[in-house]
Amino acid sequence: MTVVLNFQKKDIPALEKALGGLEGFKVNSMHEHARFRDKKNVVVVYTSGKTVIQGSEPEKTKAWLLEKMGLTEELALGFDEVGRGEGFGPMVIAGVFGDTNKLREVRDSKKTANVSDKFWIVSRNALSFGVFSFNAEMIDRLRKKGFTINEIEEKAIDKTIELFSELGENPRTVVDGNQLKLKSKNIEFVVAADDLEPVVGSASIVAGFMREKSGDAAERKTWKKKSS
Repeated sequence: MTVVLNFQKKDIPALEKALGGLEGFKVNSMHEHARFRDKKNVVVVYTSGKTVIQGSEPEKTKAWLLEKMGLTEELALGFDEVGRGEGFGPMVIAGVFGDTNKLREVRDSKKTANVSDKFWIVSRNALSFGVFSFNAEMIDRLRKKGFTINEIEEKAIDKTIELFSELGENPRTVVDGNQLKLKSKNIEFVVAADDLEPVVGSASIVAGFMREKSGDAAERKTWKKKSS
């Protein structure tokens, strides 16, 4: 059994400190930073910060490691989209609200083979998620009305943030990619956030799952026009 925890390079010293009580042994490749083992599992810390726990009881070691690192609840709201640059099918924008430390097992859907399995991890561990899915025909309708792809995405994100605000939730909010013109304030725009921020990686998984299951493979007839 395997559990993957997505940390960043800056987290490696804290990981090493937390794992310091375990037996360390030789790494197998240049991409591995360190290896440790307990009675049931092997823990591999990669140079990127990604940490893989393999063995018979990886969930126990995962819980122990997160507690040992002193990681407390860290609520955040993350956004990502899938299908923006495609000439067919839907563009899906997802927002995921939850505890960063309960969502460390997911990352960018484009780098995930088992999106369906990861979707259920998000569904089980996130506090909430919202999805806007615009099928090819709807995208064409909106573009004929003069809306750009950026504007469609901006409106979906603003509406989701507005809902959470009305519900009394105003968490740290991260959007994958370059800056958009949002009405909402104090938003963090992070390139490759779907690999760096667990809530954004979770949003990527939700969006990828919904696009995969949509059944819409129609051509976007307006796609020859400027798409942003």
